[in-house]
Amino acid sequence: DKVITLNTTVKDKMKGILKMRNADVIPSGIDTKEIDGVRGTEKQDNKILYVGRLVPQKNVDLLIRAFGMLGNKAELEIIGEGSEKERLENLVDFLGIREKIKFLQPYKKHEDLIKAIKSAAILVLPSKRENFGIVPLEAMHCKTAVISTKTDGPKDYIRNGINGFLTETGDEKELANKIQLLLDDKKLRKKFERNGRKTSESYDWDTIVRRIGKEYKMLVQA
Repeated sequence: DKVITLNTTVKDKMKGILKMRNADVIPSGIDTKEIDGVRGTEKQDNKILYVGRLVPQKNVDLLIRAFGMLGNKAELEIIGEGSEKERLENLVDFLGIREKIKFLQPYKKHEDLIKAIKSAAILVLPSKRENFGIVPLEAMHCKTAVISTKTDGPKDYIRNGINGFLTETGDEKELANKIQLLLDDKKLRKKFERNGRKTSESYDWDTIVRRIGKEYKMLVQA
């Protein structure tokens, strides 16, 4: 009766494939109350953060190469595990930036992850593809500036230059330039923090669940 997807790109593709008009997007959500309840973390102006699996799809080597181009005292924390970890560590050693990059294990408690996000100045999602992307939205609610590649999910909630940056997938120079701009321009970073927080509020799970319930109710009554 109806196609419901996580992002606009897939919705449009499904409409074309199935030749139907009845399609909509209901995104994933975040627990804004839980995030707001995590306190006692100070923002570090030089800290860049990646959170996610270390697999080819996530394209973390793009971030590492971009980070190697930065001309300041920035630090990069990579939180995650996966099949690419050894290769990424070798890339860090090859670029000679081991002292500036930390590889950390995934946190067992979500609260600890939120603390890490709140302490970062910038969160980067360099994926080749992403159906939605929860972590950038959580970062927005944490008042951490976000940069993402132009993948399907993040394109729906990141407005380039307004509440974050969107960069071309595979363009390490562009990514490096955007990171450097945010590190140097605190006023722009504050703008992203304010606007990102405002964006994130409409993705609270309570709001999303009400939308899902409404769709189910309409289908049952049809």
